[in-house]
Amino acid sequence: MKILSIDGGGMKGLVPALVLAAFEARTGQAVARHFDLIAGTSTGGIIALGLAAGIPAVRMAEFYLERGSAIFSQTLKQRLKSLGGIADELYDAGELEVALSDVFGDRLLSSAQTRAMAVAYDIEAREVVLFTSWGGRDDYRLADVGRATSAAPTFFEPFAITSLSGRVTPCIDGGVVANNPARLALLAAMGMDSRLDGFALISLGTGRCEKPILFEAARSYGLAQWAPQLVDVMFSGQSELVHQDCRASLAGQYVRLQAELPGVVDMDATDARSLAVLKLAAKRLAESPEAARALALVGATA
Repeated sequence: MKILSIDGGGMKGLVPALVLAAFEARTGQAVARHFDLIAGTSTGGIIALGLAAGIPAVRMAEFYLERGSAIFSQTLKQRLKSLGGIADELYDAGELEVALSDVFGDRLLSSAQTRAMAVAYDIEAREVVLFTSWGGRDDYRLADVGRATSAAPTFFEPFAITSLSGRVTPCIDGGVVANNPARLALLAAMGMDSRLDGFALISLGTGRCEKPILFEAARSYGLAQWAPQLVDVMFSGQSELVHQDCRASLAGQYVRLQAELPGVVDMDATDARSLAVLKLAAKRLAESPEAARALALVGATA
């Protein structure tokens, strides 16, 4: 079984979207044709749903380039109301919801052409939610699943997703439990086929630039100083642990594609410089030996 897993990272989702668009241009085939399962968290969940639904990767890249600035924009009212994310979410989710509806239309999760999985977190039941296109008792609009998996705390308000049968699940971004969903994707695939020797797993990150937290400064940190650091520490540490686990489990059947960014790019950055950094990082990653190995592993050739 061939699995594609895509990390969360807000606007940095442009990196895996462009890498996958380059793969499609190189092979002349849709990415989904080479995988049996496509999984993602948050921004990666949106990309995964799109690819599994048959939407070209270049169209998913356009989602970020064309809609990102509107999604991550603040009215004066919202800016004053949120107090920088302290008193309320930073952004109104309306633009995100419109953009998701434009991309996915009325498509349903069950209509995915390739098995799809998106990760979210149920804040009332306090448990991971895996929205899958197979074997579930409930079906959902893809646009709603995209909203649920990307409901990042402090950025957007939680989303109460409603299934076609009327079941309501209050969700936040799956990144709080699995920003790198590769291990969850592998476990889901093992539920269909338990033979590890038959697996190939490609894991796509959204770019990394980890600033050191200097000990002398951190000694005097309180909540205000730690709060903006902890999300990055949690995401990067968790993703690295999943990477090490998958590498140990699958060895040569696993490839991790992660771009090294020359500077920090925020999850909500839509300025020209940040987009240029992400585009360059994606180009370099798509042309790397690791990318060629990933294509070979799933039998994709130009």
